[in-house]
Amino acid sequence: MSHPNEVLIRNAFNASMRGDLVPLRSMIDPKISWHVAGHGPLSGDVNGFDAVLAWGAQLFQRTGGSWHEEILEIIANDDTAFMRSKYRARRGERSIEDQSVNVFRIREGKIVECWVFFGDQYAFDEFWS
Repeated sequence: MSHPNEVLIRNAFNASMRGDLVPLRSMIDPKISWHVAGHGPLSGDVNGFDAVLAWGAQLFQRTGGSWHEEILEIIANDDTAFMRSKYRARRGERSIEDQSVNVFRIREGKIVECWVFFGDQYAFDEFWS
């Protein structure tokens, strides 16, 4: 049996990939803090549900819809979850394929904070520059 926070992360990920905002809003705190590692144009802190949604939309917009991400594993306990994923995308002549780890803080059944780390941070920053 999966931990409830593993199910929460999987459901939130799937809703975000579908662009299904109704269930996504019920899983994410409106005041979420999203921290993206690196020094590129998509790095830094993003605060609030709508801002995080806009950040995620950039992944698709800036790649002409080629952004693809899949979950490799999720490990969760009562207040934290770790998701390892594989992603790939193209931007013009550039392409990237790598893994990332998201660390989620969960409170009262909602995602309240996330830290995003990339396997090859330099490649991720360069891809978006």
